[in-house]
This record gives sequence, structure tokens and C-alpha cells, in this order.
Amino acid sequence: MTTVLPYGDGIQVITGCTFGKGNIKKTHKGKWALTLIDKKNQRAVRVTPKAEAMLANKKTSFFKDYREKGVPPTQVPDDVVEPLVQKVMGAPDEMLLNISEEFDDQYQEPPHSFSSFVCEECGEMVVEEYGRVEGDTKVCIDCTEA
Repeated sequence: MTTVLPYGDGIQVITGCTFGKGNIKKTHKGKWALTLIDKKNQRAVRVTPKAEAMLANKKTSFFKDYREKGVPPTQVPDDVVEPLVQKVMGAPDEMLLNISEEFDDQYQEPPHSFSSFVCEECGEMVVEEYGRVEGDTKVCIDCTEA
């Protein structure tokens, strides 16, 4: 079975940069842009898939006949997925990705906090900075929104 990785997952596999290690960050602006960070040297690059490549991929059977109809990628038949995978794997990087020039990134390692509390509604542990106080009750975000 062929596996199709979402863009961010693929970048993590290929580069070794991960959200967990903090050397990759998303813009959270509705774009597929990622910033890859060399924390030791405080340098970074912005990586985006080329719009032309993404638009071309959206014209394939994989997207039109399956993904746009809500079929999970793991349930698309291999004979539909494989030509797209081969096309992408065989394409030169410059046809698929925009990679910026290096730039300074003043990455600051977030302080590790072990401050936490037990949510008084659901009983689960919550990192203090994500907690909420409602009246005299300490609660988690989920219980606040419930």
C-alpha cells in the first residue's frame, strides 16, 4: 500500500525537523508555508510548495475522484496513488518547492514549565499556562468550552 504524506509530515520525514523539536514552525495563516530552523546557528528558511505544482496535483484522479469526495488518502486505490507519487518523486525540487534565502531566526527555547494543576471539572492534569479560572474553580480549556 502506498502512503501519501501531507506536506508538513513529508517535510518532517525528509528533513528530520519536527514540530516536537521546535525546529519547524507553521505560520497558521491558512498557507502550506513552513519555516525550518537551525536552532544552533539561529538561521532559518521558509519552504512553500509551488502553487503550480499543487494546482496540477489537484487535477489528478487522486484529488478529483477521491480526496475532494472525502475519501481518506489511505483508502485511495494504489493504482490511482502511485502515478502521482512517481510524478512528485521524479520531479526536480525547483518544480515542487520554493525555498527562501537563509535568514536570521532568533529562536528562543521556551522555558520548560512543570507547573500544573488538576482540572476541578474533569480531573485531568493541565499545564498551568493553559488553565483557566472560572470563579474560584481551576479548569482546563475543554471544560471552559463545554
